[in-house]
Amino acid sequence: MKKNDFIEIIKMSIFLILMATLYSLYKFNFDFTKIKILPILKWYPTSFVCVLVGFYLSRFLKNGR
Repeated sequence: MKKNDFIEIIKMSIFLILMATLYSLYKFNFDFTKIKILPILKWYPTSFVCVLVGFYLSRFLKNGR
């Protein structure tokens, strides 16, 4: 894995967390007092692993052709 690939995986993980936060805000009509950031951030390792698996799966399928 190259350094650029790792940076892309981190960017996508952060993007997923930001989208989850935005979705939570949307569900609560953008009331910031009802949203707690720590429960959302606890999912960062999970999103990182999912993006990592997706990255390797796409690379595997691309090289298999």
